[in-house]
Order: sequence, then structure tokens, then C-alpha cells
Amino acid sequence: MKKFISMTLISLFSLFLIAGCSQDNHKAELKKAFDNTATLQSTRADLTVTVGLDASDESESQNLTFSAVLETIGNKKSHFEVTLPSILATSLGTSKYIIYTETTNTSTIVYMYDGTTWTKQTTALTEDTTATASPTASIDLTEIYSDFVNNAEYKGEENVDSTACYKYQLTLDWDMLIDAVEKVAESNPGLAEGYDSSYTAAIKAQLASYPPVKLTIWVDKSAVQLKQLSIDATDTVKSLYKAYNTGESDSTGGINKLILQIKYYDYNNVQDITIPADAKNAKSSSSVLDPYTSILGE
Repeated sequence: MKKFISMTLISLFSLFLIAGCSQDNHKAELKKAFDNTATLQSTRADLTVTVGLDASDESESQNLTFSAVLETIGNKKSHFEVTLPSILATSLGTSKYIIYTETTNTSTIVYMYDGTTWTKQTTALTEDTTATASPTASIDLTEIYSDFVNNAEYKGEENVDSTACYKYQLTLDWDMLIDAVEKVAESNPGLAEGYDSSYTAAIKAQLASYPPVKLTIWVDKSAVQLKQLSIDATDTVKSLYKAYNTGESDSTGGINKLILQIKYYDYNNVQDITIPADAKNAKSSSSVLDPYTSILGE
């Protein structure tokens, strides 16, 4: 009997060690995926944002879905196109917004389309503005995502669009997220000037009681690249709405879901991003946001 108990304890301890090693090995795989993704020269990604709205006096409960595509070629060109849910498309008079950016050795040009008109803004690059055009060039991203990797938990294997993937889950508490923002701010010449750590400390204190954001990560087993991210901030926005709602009721008209999904593909396979002729021939503006100030409420 004693021998049986001893063997059982040894077996359980062995399983514990194996599980621990498995977690460590898979965390190394996750870090490698972040490393590989950070050094990609080009990629595409599909984005979907789902916002759930509670019923109000004017409407029933509903989900609003924003879909977008993002293409990037290093820090040279990018294309972002977002399609709006029908209810917003009707009220704003357009179903999509499009943004292109193009950076040369001397300038960065931003083109924006609101469904009717193209607008462009050109910013000449100097020694002071080069870092702004490439905001992550001076930042050691390894230090930032290593914190996330260390806190991730391996959840087995799962296919994403027939691609075999490793799956991980991570709870992003607000201290962790704000620490990442601080590291970016402190490392970026364009942001470091005037950076006030007491401001982020105050934000940490204010958000300490709110639920964390939940992150699920899928890693392409073959390419060892990030395949899909799912960011669930539902509990967070529910708590924020309840805290800041000053109406008679906190149960109507609020957000009951906020989920962002990002799906990556075409690793290093975006050969070019073609900027439409209408965009290149657009009237220059001091700010591409000038035509949209009414939407932004400014």
C-alpha cells in the first residue's frame, strides 16, 4: 500500500513537472511568434469589432459589427479600410472610411476617404519628425510583449480557418496594460518629451477596480506567426458604463459587449499597396480630419 501511494505521488509529481515544462515550451513558442511577427516586412489583417447595445427607449438590443482590412509594408505604406454597420452608414451617409499612408525619405502623406471625398495631408520629415513617422522604430518591443508572454496560459491546439494553431489565453489587468503604454512613451522620442508618470499613476488608481481585458491568442504552428487575436473588453465596458452613467437607469442604452478580433495572413507576401489616382490627386488639407470635425464633435 505504501509502495502504491509512493508511486502515485511520484506519478502525479512527474505529470506536474511535464505540464510545467509543456507550458514553458509553449511560452517559448509564443515569444517566437511575437518575434517573427514583429520582424515581418509586410502583412495583411482582417479586423472585426462587435459592439453590443442594450435596449433603450428608441431601439431594441442589437449588435453593431465594424469590419476592416489592414495592409502594411514596413513603415513605407499602409492601407486601412473600415466598413460601418448599416445603422451608422445610414446616419453618416457612407458605409466605409479608407486611409492610406505613404512614407518616403522626405515626407509622410496621409490620404483619407469619407465615402464621397478624398483628402490628403503631407508632412515633411525632419530629424525631429522621423521618429513620429515610424513610432515604434526606437522601441524595444521585446520587453513589452515579454510581459504578456510570461503571463499567458497554453490552452492546447485549435484550427483557425483550417490552419493548425496553438491557443493561449491571457488576462490583461490594467496595471499590465498601462505599464506597456508607459514603456512605449518612455522609449519614443516623440512621446517622451513632456511625459508625466504621475498622470499614468492616477489612471492606474482610477482603473484598479475595473475588470481586466481578456486576450486569446492563436499561433500558426507551421509559420510560427500570430494567426489570430481576440480581445474581449465586455466586462470592462459594462463596469465603466455602470460607474459613469448618470441617468435614471443603468440598465438601458448601455454597451453589453465589446470584442475585437484580428486575423493575420499573407505574411511577407504584400508586394505593393496601390493608392488610387483620386487619392493622389486630392486637394491638400492642413489636416485630414478637417472635413470630419462635425462627426468627432469638435
